[in-house]
Amino acid sequence: MTTYTNSPLVTHTKLLTNDHYNNRIGAIEGITIHHNAGVASVPNLLNYAYNTDRQMSFNYCVNDDDIGLSVEEKYRAWTSSNAANDQRCVTIEVCNSSTGGDWPISDKSMATLIKLCADICKRNGIKKLYYDGTTKGTLTRHEMFSSTNCPGPYIKAHTDYICSEVNKLIGANDDIEVEKPTNTKTYEVVTTVKGYYTSADALAGKNAVRNVEPGTYYI
Repeated sequence: MTTYTNSPLVTHTKLLTNDHYNNRIGAIEGITIHHNAGVASVPNLLNYAYNTDRQMSFNYCVNDDDIGLSVEEKYRAWTSSNAANDQRCVTIEVCNSSTGGDWPISDKSMATLIKLCADICKRNGIKKLYYDGTTKGTLTRHEMFSSTNCPGPYIKAHTDYICSEVNKLIGANDDIEVEKPTNTKTYEVVTTVKGYYTSADALAGKNAVRNVEPGTYYI
């Protein structure tokens, strides 16, 4: 039986009491980082989640030195437009330091986010944080599951940095092998292209769900 705990780094707690989450089934295997698409404090974001009628929620939120807990890790939050992802991942909303453009976050928020991710990895036995462009990576993105730019250009540009800093804190190194999906082929994407859920949509060039950025992918 899986035992769930919450981060001791939390500075503000306002747990949802409505129906904006489900019981989590199975172990926590990864993290999904989102950006809030707005400038807000942690208390304000917690209050918004508590009072909104929108079908949304998140486990944690971050701004500067503050970490908010909205949905305990034992529950699956409604954050990534994908139940399977939110079942296996803890979700984190990061408040932006300004709106528009690259949707940046502050240096303090980045440092706090890294500490929180390291804590989540340690408590849940995640040996290495990595993004490989698939839904099986220990770091995933909202844009994999919905037509959105979340987590925003700034966080996406710092994906490797976040993983590297988290892995330093949890003692991961290059000798730890990443478990790649089985029965796959490796593809190298050299320019940004549209991503689709089905081959039919891809052939028709419709219903794109994300932008696939340059990198190595396992299909």
